[in-house]
Amino acid sequence: ATVAAGDADCGFGLRAAAERFGLGFVPLADDRYFLVCAATALQSAPLRALLAVLRGDGFRRSVDAMPGYAAAGAGDVVSLRRTLPWYK
Repeated sequence: ATVAAGDADCGFGLRAAAERFGLGFVPLADDRYFLVCAATALQSAPLRALLAVLRGDGFRRSVDAMPGYAAAGAGDVVSLRRTLPWYK
């Protein structure tokens, strides 16, 4: 919003915001987001329901429709130690 208002020439931000304001965008990095839980929680009804939503076509279409976001891997269960090898 600051760049769009002419109060700055550039800034850090999200692709979705840049497109909303009709601004150019140069990607600098990609981020991955994780929902972390104890392995024992994977069998709970609330977490099973959440994983079903994350794996659903509707959720994936909604996320993929947002500029700069991708639902690839949403709902995948991965080992924290395998994903972040430096984690102890």
